[in-house]
Amino acid sequence: MVLLLILVIVVIDVTERVEDFARTTATAEQIIRHYYFNLIPFYANLLSPVCVFITVIYFTSQLAQNSEIVSMLSGGISLTRILRPYLACAMLITAVSFYLNAYIVPRATRERVDFEYKYLRKTHVMEERNIHKKIAPGTFVYLNSYNQLINEGYQFALDYLEEGKMRTKITGQKIIWQDSLKNWRIIGVSYRYFTDHGEILFSKNYLDTAFILSPDDIYQKDGYAESLTLHELYAYIQLETDRGSDILGELVIEKYERFAYPFAAIILTLIGLPMASKKSRGGIALSIGLGLVFCFLYVILLLTSQAFIGDAFPAWLAIWLPNILFFILGIGLMRMSRQ
Repeated sequence: MVLLLILVIVVIDVTERVEDFARTTATAEQIIRHYYFNLIPFYANLLSPVCVFITVIYFTSQLAQNSEIVSMLSGGISLTRILRPYLACAMLITAVSFYLNAYIVPRATRERVDFEYKYLRKTHVMEERNIHKKIAPGTFVYLNSYNQLINEGYQFALDYLEEGKMRTKITGQKIIWQDSLKNWRIIGVSYRYFTDHGEILFSKNYLDTAFILSPDDIYQKDGYAESLTLHELYAYIQLETDRGSDILGELVIEKYERFAYPFAAIILTLIGLPMASKKSRGGIALSIGLGLVFCFLYVILLLTSQAFIGDAFPAWLAIWLPNILFFILGIGLMRMSRQ
């Protein structure tokens, strides 16, 4: 089912992007390798819980229509015992989904987004002005403007404060990112060092220096958080926590989603089995129809749960709320089915 849905999505995507592909300088091999091979893992992981649920409904409904569920229950096998192999498979799928979500999909997303920015998207210059960044405790960077196409910033200033007092201030006409050295070159440097007795001032034509700031920290591409592996995400959250960044909330939400979403396979399996375990006059079609209603309600709640985040709902609770509610629903359905 996953393969069939991915095939449909790829066909639709090719249809929508065929004009963009015709205008781009990328070859067919590059499009397939760098775009579609990296798009498939994303959708495979995204659709797997829904496909698991539909499969559980379809398979169990066939057992029920053939009176095999009734035969097992009559033979003394409980519905809970029937559930065990379902849950075993769901746990395996959850583990695979978590690994994909944590490591494979982020790398694929990164390569796909890089391809889109290079070949498919219209190039534009970053329009944000007066950029302020806290890069470490007591250390602040200011840029009047930044050009992400050539990785240059203009009217640069770096301030270091200690106990509320200015200790060091470095200014420059512009800064240039040196990708081969992974550092910045400051042009037209003015260096001020403040002491309790006065001020030391000197200037240089340029200064090569490294501080905790990269071009990705200034100009972030779409889906930047999604392109970080789990270990990279944890490291970036710690870095942004030290900086007091305004994007910290987005990163924390992404972290919780990495853990919450894979459990959808287990929860939807827990709901799907009792829903399809009884023979109905509507047959398999009715079970699948009702199952899809519950499935899409779950997916909608999963996608909109961020709206609940606030003082009453911390981020982790809002992200896990759909899983908690539908887990309770699944337990309730199992108890009703045993009666």
